[in-house]
Amino acid sequence: MRRPSSSVIRGALAGILAATALALWFLLIDALQGRPLHTPAFLASVVLDIEQVRISTGMVVLYTLLHYIAFTLLGIVMAELLPRIRFAPNILLGAVLGFLLFDVAFYAGVIATGVDVVDVLGWPQ
Repeated sequence: MRRPSSSVIRGALAGILAATALALWFLLIDALQGRPLHTPAFLASVVLDIEQVRISTGMVVLYTLLHYIAFTLLGIVMAELLPRIRFAPNILLGAVLGFLLFDVAFYAGVIATGVDVVDVLGWPQ
Protein backbone atom coordinates (compact mmCIF):
# COMPACT_ATOMS: atom_id res chain seq x y z
CA MET A 1 0.00 0.00 0.00
CA ARG A 2 1.34 3.43 -0.97
CA ARG A 3 1.86 6.04 1.73
CA PRO A 4 0.28 9.46 1.21
CA SER A 5 2.68 12.18 0.08
CA SER A 6 3.94 14.73 2.55
CA SER A 7 1.94 17.48 0.83
CA VAL A 8 -1.27 15.47 1.33
CA ILE A 9 -0.46 15.01 5.00
CA ARG A 10 0.47 18.69 5.43
CA GLY A 11 -2.68 19.78 3.59
CA ALA A 12 -4.91 17.53 5.67
CA LEU A 13 -3.29 18.82 8.86
CA ALA A 14 -3.73 22.44 7.72
CA GLY A 15 -7.38 21.76 6.92
CA ILE A 16 -7.97 20.13 10.29
CA LEU A 17 -6.31 23.03 12.10
CA ALA A 18 -8.34 25.59 10.13
CA ALA A 19 -11.57 23.68 10.79
CA THR A 20 -10.75 23.54 14.50
CA ALA A 21 -9.99 27.27 14.63
CA LEU A 22 -13.31 28.11 12.98
CA ALA A 23 -15.23 25.65 15.16
CA LEU A 24 -13.71 27.23 18.29
CA TRP A 25 -14.67 30.66 16.95
CA PHE A 26 -18.27 29.46 16.45
CA LEU A 27 -18.27 28.06 19.98
CA LEU A 28 -16.91 31.31 21.47
CA ILE A 29 -19.44 33.52 19.66
CA ASP A 30 -22.30 31.20 20.58
CA ALA A 31 -21.19 31.03 24.23
CA LEU A 32 -20.95 34.83 24.43
CA GLN A 33 -24.50 35.05 23.10
CA GLY A 34 -25.68 32.49 25.67
CA ARG A 35 -26.59 29.77 23.19
CA PRO A 36 -23.75 27.26 22.88
CA LEU A 37 -23.65 25.06 19.75
CA HIS A 38 -26.36 27.11 18.04
CA THR A 39 -24.23 27.86 14.94
CA PRO A 40 -23.44 24.24 13.98
CA ALA A 41 -27.04 23.20 14.71
CA PHE A 42 -28.35 26.10 12.62
CA LEU A 43 -25.99 25.37 9.72
CA ALA A 44 -26.93 21.68 9.81
CA SER A 45 -30.58 22.74 9.70
CA VAL A 46 -29.87 24.89 6.65
CA VAL A 47 -27.98 22.06 4.92
CA LEU A 48 -30.80 19.61 5.63
CA ASP A 49 -33.52 22.17 4.78
CA ILE A 50 -35.11 21.98 8.24
CA GLU A 51 -36.94 25.16 9.26
CA GLN A 52 -36.83 24.71 13.04
CA VAL A 53 -33.31 24.84 14.51
CA ARG A 54 -32.90 22.01 16.99
CA ILE A 55 -29.71 21.87 19.00
CA SER A 56 -29.11 18.16 19.24
CA THR A 57 -26.07 15.94 19.34
CA GLY A 58 -26.90 14.47 15.94
CA MET A 59 -27.21 17.85 14.22
CA VAL A 60 -24.00 19.18 15.76
CA VAL A 61 -22.05 16.00 14.97
CA LEU A 62 -23.37 15.94 11.39
CA TYR A 63 -22.37 19.52 10.68
CA THR A 64 -19.02 19.09 12.44
CA LEU A 65 -18.21 16.07 10.26
CA LEU A 66 -19.18 17.96 7.10
CA HIS A 67 -17.15 20.96 8.29
CA TYR A 68 -14.01 18.89 8.95
CA ILE A 69 -14.33 16.89 5.72
CA ALA A 70 -14.68 20.06 3.64
CA PHE A 71 -11.74 21.80 5.32
CA THR A 72 -9.52 18.70 5.13
CA LEU A 73 -10.23 18.24 1.43
CA LEU A 74 -9.65 21.92 0.79
CA GLY A 75 -6.34 21.78 2.66
CA ILE A 76 -5.22 18.79 0.58
CA VAL A 77 -6.21 20.49 -2.69
CA MET A 78 -4.37 23.67 -1.75
CA ALA A 79 -1.28 21.73 -0.64
CA GLU A 80 -1.22 20.01 -4.03
CA LEU A 81 -1.81 23.25 -5.98
CA LEU A 82 0.66 25.54 -4.19
CA PRO A 83 3.82 23.95 -5.65
CA ARG A 84 2.36 24.30 -9.13
CA ILE A 85 1.70 28.05 -8.91
CA ARG A 86 5.31 28.83 -8.01
CA PHE A 87 4.36 31.20 -5.22
CA ALA A 88 5.78 30.89 -1.73
CA PRO A 89 2.91 30.38 0.73
CA ASN A 90 2.70 32.91 3.53
CA ILE A 91 0.23 34.27 6.06
CA LEU A 92 -1.13 36.88 3.66
CA LEU A 93 -1.91 34.21 1.05
CA GLY A 94 -3.67 32.16 3.72
CA ALA A 95 -5.73 35.14 4.87
CA VAL A 96 -6.73 36.10 1.33
CA LEU A 97 -7.57 32.49 0.48
CA GLY A 98 -9.59 32.17 3.69
CA PHE A 99 -11.63 35.31 3.01
CA LEU A 100 -12.12 34.37 -0.65
CA LEU A 101 -13.32 30.87 0.22
CA PHE A 102 -15.58 32.22 2.96
CA ASP A 103 -17.17 34.61 0.47
CA VAL A 104 -17.63 31.89 -2.14
CA ALA A 105 -19.15 29.52 0.42
CA PHE A 106 -21.36 32.27 1.84
CA TYR A 107 -22.80 33.39 -1.50
CA ALA A 108 -23.15 29.82 -2.75
CA GLY A 109 -25.08 29.03 0.43
CA VAL A 110 -27.34 32.06 0.01
CA ILE A 111 -28.02 31.13 -3.61
CA ALA A 112 -28.62 27.44 -2.83
CA THR A 113 -30.75 27.89 0.30
CA GLY A 114 -32.00 31.47 0.22
CA VAL A 115 -30.87 31.89 3.84
CA ASP A 116 -28.61 34.82 4.79
CA VAL A 117 -26.62 32.97 7.45
CA VAL A 118 -24.82 36.03 8.83
CA ASP A 119 -28.09 37.94 9.22
CA VAL A 120 -29.91 35.02 10.86
CA LEU A 121 -27.05 34.28 13.29
CA GLY A 122 -26.85 37.95 14.25
CA TRP A 123 -23.06 38.16 14.16
CA PRO A 124 -22.92 41.81 13.03
CA GLN A 125 -24.55 42.85 16.32
